[in-house]
Amino acid sequence: MKIVYDSSSDVIHIYLRNTPIDQSASLAPNITADLDRNGNITTLEIAQASQCVHNPRNVEFMEVREESEEIAHRFLRTADLS
Repeated sequence: MKIVYDSSSDVIHIYLRNTPIDQSASLAPNITADLDRNGNITTLEIAQASQCVHNPRNVEFMEVREESEEIAHRFLRTADLS
């Protein structure tokens, strides 16, 4: 995983997989997920990051529990695919 904050455009990109993007899904205002052909999230983009994230230059790593991953997948299934 790679996290990039571009301060000039105020966008955070979170790269999860290095696979070609097949489609994008709008998850919420200013938040987009790119998906591969199997529906796996490849990239998350947060636009206007400084308004969405307390400190976009600060990253804290935590262990993710299985139920958190299931919540993310359920949310994505209800997202507006474009």
